[in-house]
Amino acid sequence: MTEDTYEARVQADTPATTVIRQHPLSDAIGRYEAWLKEIVPVAQTFAGHQSVSVIRPHVASDAYTIVLHFDSVANLRKWLDSETRVRVMEKIRPCLRAAEAIETLGDSEAGRHFPTSACRAHGDRMRCGRN
Repeated sequence: MTEDTYEARVQADTPATTVIRQHPLSDAIGRYEAWLKEIVPVAQTFAGHQSVSVIRPHVASDAYTIVLHFDSVANLRKWLDSETRVRVMEKIRPCLRAAEAIETLGDSEAGRHFPTSACRAHGDRMRCGRN
């Protein structure tokens, strides 16, 4: 096995957190909230899904932040690249002010960005923590 192949396999097996930031149009918030109720359960059916948190906008920002935890980078990629997600995203795209921003973090990076205690203390999430 070559080193590149080994590194790719190790990365694919590494737990992953993805942070997705979306900016719905102000007159589409209700439709966006309904869409969240549709997409979250769909994501939960994908292999390796561990948890999802939805952080609603704060005073200084109109961004919704969706934090997804998967057991591996490979399973996360399957969700992000799936036809199912593409199809569901097409429904909401006209309601977004800009393209979504997606950042994938390794498990150790996510711990530094999103400490568990801070996550639990946040009151406006849909769900937080790992199963």
